[in-house]
Amino acid sequence: TEKVDISMFAIATKDFSMESTEFDEDYHNISFEIEKYDIVCANDGFNIRFKHDESENSLAQSIFSIIPTDSVNDDTFEVDCENNRKITITLSNDNFEKLKIINIIPLMS
Repeated sequence: TEKVDISMFAIATKDFSMESTEFDEDYHNISFEIEKYDIVCANDGFNIRFKHDESENSLAQSIFSIIPTDSVNDDTFEVDCENNRKITITLSNDNFEKLKIINIIPLMS
């Protein structure tokens, strides 16, 4: 059994400016410049234990499945945790193809 820490982050998909009277009073009338790929929020996360399938090549392959779907058509995704066995992340077909490209590019050292 492996302990896995799960955290979620929201990242900007484009550059934008942000100003709001709903911010804390110290930040009223201040404009924030957000750049593409900036992390704009994160949750506290949680941990969960998964049974590692030794027949898989790695721990990540053992506990994560990333699959394409026609039901997601934008940059959102769906996450499902299957009885502490596998985390399934469902992406749009377009984002799934982008992920495949990222996975075949060798890491630079």
